Amino acid sequence: APEIDGVIHVPIDLAVGEFAKVTITGARGVDLEAA
Repeated sequence: APEIDGVIHVPIDLAVGEFAKVTITGARGVDLEAA
């Protein structure tokens, strides 16, 4: 359900469905920050 799913904020532009290797660097509530 979109209203409860977490989000990973990535500082680069990605196409829909594109994968990227990231490192989790922090959290904002239930959402994660990546670099």
